[in-house]
Amino acid sequence: MISYDRFKNNFQEYLTMVDTTQPINFLEIGMFEGVTTRWVLDNILHNPQSVFHGVEPNPSIIPEDIQKHPQTHIYPTHSLEVLPNLSPNYYHMCYIDADHRAFCVLADSVMAWRLMCVGGHMIWDDYFYRWIKEMEPDVPSMRSKEAIDTFLMSIDGCHDVIFVDDNQICIQKTKGYYYYDSAL
Repeated sequence: MISYDRFKNNFQEYLTMVDTTQPINFLEIGMFEGVTTRWVLDNILHNPQSVFHGVEPNPSIIPEDIQKHPQTHIYPTHSLEVLPNLSPNYYHMCYIDADHRAFCVLADSVMAWRLMCVGGHMIWDDYFYRWIKEMEPDVPSMRSKEAIDTFLMSIDGCHDVIFVDDNQICIQKTKGYYYYDSAL
C-alpha cells in the first residue's frame, strides 16, 4: 500500500523556484515506499545529469523501477552511517523524512546541512508531527518540530525560511556555516 503523497500536494509551488532544466543533485533521507522519490524523478530531475541519492535502511519496500532508475543511487543503511561520508556542498535539495525521534531529526539536519550547496533548499516533513502525536502520544522523544527549531536557531543568519505549512517547512541555505562552505 502506497502512503499518501503530501510532497506532491505541498510542493507544486516549489517548482516555480527551481530550474528543472539544470542539473540538480537531490538527497532524500528516509525514502519509505518511494512516493516522494517518484514525484521528484518525474517533476524535478529532468536534466539527464541530475542525480538522486536516497537513504533508506529498508530498501526492500522501495519499488524496483525506482531502485533501477538510472539517476538514482540508494544507500541501504541508516543516515547516521552514510551522511558523514557524502561530499559537502554537493546537493541542491534535501528532503528529510526519516526517523522522527528528536535526536535523529537533529542529527540528520546537521549532517545534511554540510552537504547542501549555498542556495540549496532543505525540506522537512512532519514538522508539526500531528500524526505521530496521535499514534504515539506517550513518546516524548517524537518531537520533530523541536529538533528542527533547535537546528534552525543554531544556523541563524545562514538561511531563509521559504515556507511553513501545516506539515512541512522549507529553508534556503543563504551562506555557509562550516569552514569548507564557499560562502564564508
